[in-house]
Amino acid sequence: MKIYLVRHTESKAQTEEEFSLDANLSQFGEQQAKQLRQRLAQIQFDVTFLSPLKRARQTFELSEVDCKDIYFDSRLAEELPPGMYADNILPYETTPSYAAVDIYNSWEVPILDRLKLFWQTVYALPEESTVLIVCHAGVLNWLLGLFLNPNMSDSDILNRPKCFMANGALSVIEVNSDTQNQLLTWNETEHLNLT
Repeated sequence: MKIYLVRHTESKAQTEEEFSLDANLSQFGEQQAKQLRQRLAQIQFDVTFLSPLKRARQTFELSEVDCKDIYFDSRLAEELPPGMYADNILPYETTPSYAAVDIYNSWEVPILDRLKLFWQTVYALPEESTVLIVCHAGVLNWLLGLFLNPNMSDSDILNRPKCFMANGALSVIEVNSDTQNQLLTWNETEHLNLT
């Protein structure tokens, strides 16, 4: 199984044009998302999992990725900072109809708990699947920690070095039933023409 991880592109929250947990992409973020097209155009994804938040789904939409099955999954929603609650956006009912609606309602479930369950869902897919996950930097950092060592304790994961991805960056991991899991690339940004 090959799993492609994409961090959403620049949002208006990052440019301070919007102050919202559910900010839209900035104009530059829209350009970055379109640049993902070249990098992902030749890949036929079997399954895509999207954070329902606007910046993740807009990144997906503008990249025009080819995929058979698409799911919104609140287990991939941004981790809420201490003292912030998702109440101001719940119930979250604004997702477009091109993907299956979120069935997990995990907005306020602790992130480590929800991502352990998410990996179980991914690992239950057929072995030859090509999977795309579009979500947020913090979530991707947690996913990487759990991918590299699914048996890590909560405190081990909390204390390990952080490996954040740039806006619009791509990472690829591989799951093999007969060998060790492999991190093939992390934080690839060549497609974004950042130079």
